[in-house]
Amino acid sequence: MKIIITESGKKQNKIENFANLNLEVISRSGLHKTEVNLLKQDIKETDLPHTLFINNRTGVLPIYLAKTYPEISINILNIDYHYFKQVASNIDKNKAKLNNLCASNFISDKKLSQIFLQIDSTTFSKEYYQDIFTFHYKNLKKKGKIYISTDKRVKWFEDFLKFNSIGFTLETYNKTEYVMILRKSVDLAENITFADSYKLSLPEKPELEFYSVPGVFSHHRIDEGALALIDTVEVKENDIIVDMGSGIGTVGVSLAKYYSPKKTIFVDSNVRALDCARKNVEINEISNCEFYLSDDGLKKNKATLFVGNPPYFSNYRIADLFIDNAYENLKKGGRAYIVAKNIKHIHRAMLKVFDNATITSRRGYSVIMSNKL
Repeated sequence: MKIIITESGKKQNKIENFANLNLEVISRSGLHKTEVNLLKQDIKETDLPHTLFINNRTGVLPIYLAKTYPEISINILNIDYHYFKQVASNIDKNKAKLNNLCASNFISDKKLSQIFLQIDSTTFSKEYYQDIFTFHYKNLKKKGKIYISTDKRVKWFEDFLKFNSIGFTLETYNKTEYVMILRKSVDLAENITFADSYKLSLPEKPELEFYSVPGVFSHHRIDEGALALIDTVEVKENDIIVDMGSGIGTVGVSLAKYYSPKKTIFVDSNVRALDCARKNVEINEISNCEFYLSDDGLKKNKATLFVGNPPYFSNYRIADLFIDNAYENLKKGGRAYIVAKNIKHIHRAMLKVFDNATITSRRGYSVIMSNKL
C-alpha cells in the first residue's frame, strides 16, 4: 500500500518503507519518530474493533488500518486545530474512511479496545499526557491494549503507570525512542484529576474565578502578560471585542466582566483552551459571547477592539498573523492591543500595518496599541 501525505513528484520528498505492513509512505521530510515506531509494531486485528489515536499528526497509521480493515472503528483526537486539519487533509487525499476525526478534548466511547498515544516531549506538558491517558484508559475495555510512543525516555510517565499499578513492557529504538505497551488489567481511581482553578482579584474590580486543564497556556496561574493587557486596555461603550489566542479566556472574560461590552469573541486553535473559555464565561456569568476554533483567526468580523497575547515562537509568524487579523477584523477607528516581552518585531510590524503604534510598559511587559485609521 502507498500513502502520500505531501505533493508527489518533489525531489526532496522522503520515501519510507515498512515491510511488516507492506506499506510505503511518501512525505516531505519523513515521519515523526513517535509515528515511525508505532508503524513497526505487531498490530493484531483482534485488538482493532474500536481504536483511538491521540496526537497523531499525519494520519498514516489510521489511514492504513482503515483501508486494510474497513469494518473497524477508527477515531483520531487532536486538541490542536492545526494538526486536526493536516490529518483531515491527508485522510481526504488518500480516500480513507474513518469513523471519527475530532478536534476535541476527549472522545467518550466506552467501547475502546485499543489506544495509540504519541508523546512529543516538546509540545504538551506532562500533566496533559497523564490527563488524556487517564480519561481514555477509563473508557478502555478490560484487556484493551495501549501503545505509548515517545521521542525520548519519559521516566515520569513510567513512574505514573507504576504508581497506579499499571504494568507495561518497554521497547527501545535507537537508544532514544521508546514504546510502552500495556494491557488494561486494573482500574484507575475515580478521583484522579489534573484540573485547576484560581481567582483574579484586582483593586476596585469584581473577583473572577478561572478554571483550567493541562494542555493550555498558563495552566496553574494567570499569566503576567495577560494581566498587563487587562491593566492597559481601554474598553468603550458598545465595543465588540475579539480576544485572539484567547486561551482559557483570561483577558476576554476580565474585560467583559469589568466593562460589559456589546459582544466578546474568543478565538483559539486549542480546543481544550476554548472549552475552558466557555466554562469561565459561564462561571463568571457573562453573556453575549461567541467562540471560534481556528488556527488562522477570523476575517472581517467588524470588531472595534482587538486584544492578543501571541506565543513567542515560529519566528514571529504567529505574531504577524495576530497583527494581520487585528487589521482585518477592526472597523475604522478600532483599536488593537498586543502584549509582548520583546517588542522590537511586533512594534515594527504594527507600525507597518496600522501606520501608528504606541507602547505602554506594564508588569515587565510592553503593550503596543494601534488605531485603524
